[in-house]
Amino acid sequence: MRLRIDELPPKYQDQAAAQLYPALPTRKAHRKVARIPNAVPEPASRAEPLAADEAQGAGAGRIVVSIERRGTRLLDKDNLYGSVKYLCDGLRYENLIPSDDPEAIDLIVTQRKVCKAEVGTVVVISYP
Repeated sequence: MRLRIDELPPKYQDQAAAQLYPALPTRKAHRKVARIPNAVPEPASRAEPLAADEAQGAGAGRIVVSIERRGTRLLDKDNLYGSVKYLCDGLRYENLIPSDDPEAIDLIVTQRKVCKAEVGTVVVISYP
């Protein structure tokens, strides 16, 4: 006979869930939320804006690698930039670029939402 966790008496549900899913917090852990009394957010530590990204403009004598992802949905920026790593490594292994560090290339990564027929990746390498 099989029982679901919610069919057990409430006092045993937390124990069963902890044995089956040790990484998940129990219901009791949700009840005890630490509260910070009188929490006041602090202002940003920098008053001036951050400098513009160097990858936006081409550096003198550097190779410019422009990668445009075309998909039916847009990705978060961290996922977009993370997905470019293996592509840059492939360009380096094929000797299309000497290295993938910022001193050797200017990397520009963009994305565009398109219909299903136009899905793909466009890579443009501009040599000085």
